Amino acid sequence: SEAGHYTTFLNYAKKYAEGMDVDKRWKEFLEFEGEIIQNFGTKETIHG
Repeated sequence: SEAGHYTTFLNYAKKYAEGMDVDKRWKEFLEFEGEIIQNFGTKETIHG
């Protein structure tokens, strides 16, 4: 159920965020998050 919560929040945003392109912002967020994950490193460490 945790993995599906984002759809609830996206639906709320589409309902209440007048004038905002929610799908565009979601795509931007996913791209940003992807960049962070790619630059995170490949070995396990604590705090970085």
